[in-house]
Amino acid sequence: MKNHEEKSFYDVSSTLVQIDKNISTEEVSETLKGIDFNNVRDKNMLILSQMVSEGETKAVKYLLDHGADPNLESSSYHYYKGPAILFALQNKRSKTEVKLEIINMLIDYGSDINAKAQWFDSNQELAINGNLIEYGLELGMESLKVVNDENFDAESRKSSAKEIEGLQAMLSLLQKSGSIVKPETLKNLKVFLNVEIKNATKADPKKFLEEALSVLSVKDRVYDLPSAAKKVCYKYLENEYFMLSKEWAELIRHLVKISLTFEEVSEYVYDGEIVSFMDDEGWLSQSWEEYNWFDELVDVFFNENVKKNPEWNKLLALMIKECPKYDAESIDEKLANLLKEAWVQSHKSFQELKNIAKQNIPQISIYLD
Repeated sequence: MKNHEEKSFYDVSSTLVQIDKNISTEEVSETLKGIDFNNVRDKNMLILSQMVSEGETKAVKYLLDHGADPNLESSSYHYYKGPAILFALQNKRSKTEVKLEIINMLIDYGSDINAKAQWFDSNQELAINGNLIEYGLELGMESLKVVNDENFDAESRKSSAKEIEGLQAMLSLLQKSGSIVKPETLKNLKVFLNVEIKNATKADPKKFLEEALSVLSVKDRVYDLPSAAKKVCYKYLENEYFMLSKEWAELIRHLVKISLTFEEVSEYVYDGEIVSFMDDEGWLSQSWEEYNWFDELVDVFFNENVKKNPEWNKLLALMIKECPKYDAESIDEKLANLLKEAWVQSHKSFQELKNIAKQNIPQISIYLD
């Protein structure tokens, strides 16, 4: 039996995402020798489109170098279909710079930026045909609705804001690359590209702190506090004016101090009985992130503006030290990515922060070394 006949879609994707992580490009080539990547599909999803949607830049580069055609059509059930660039627009997990890197790669390897796409309306009833910019605008408008609707939780609104930022950059790139759009589409594109989603409302720091503390004053500490804390991270801590104040630092310390321990949550869930991770029957540990907001706290520090607050490095050190106490070590990879940011590494406290991370979260070394 030939090698490529033995490899499933899962086998190929699992190998590709390990490039330069656990295996070299040469080892990948040996493992995937003889495979025609234009025929590797999961239902109607080509392997290239899958890697594009997941933001796996090295896998995308490898596939393009080895004959994958970026203009072949993929589809995800009956929701949308189109070439690989459509799935770059769909990518909700990667940073904006990663999305742009992938689209530039696809264009360099011959992607048709005027290719047609098809998707369904919000009710999944009416099929819509258009170009990639029109599709991207459709995605952007849906995300904008979420950002502007306070009925959505803070996490959803924050995620949608990041999606808008990425779509603005990608659609701008497609336009500059020569994508042909109708006059009405161009008008809508200009409006969308000028949407301001930056959290920079001017406010009195003392009043902002009072408001945030009021939000955190919930009746049920375990049930209500996590969503309230995440809302505070999104609405208050990420505000770039508030970020400069001593009240901002005070609020971060407060959020760390009132964090929930696993024991506290398990006692709540198991009606007064404190159980261990091993004895919680898999339910509590699997949904632990719902009760923890350290992930959102770390997200705040990805904004380089935090360095304007003289306490930022001390606050980050505090969060790293407290992670184990609140069973928040699951953010090790995110913390490592933060410590890899150029502006963090250029700060005089970087080595100290790195050492603190390794001492308190040993598994972080996997990502830092």
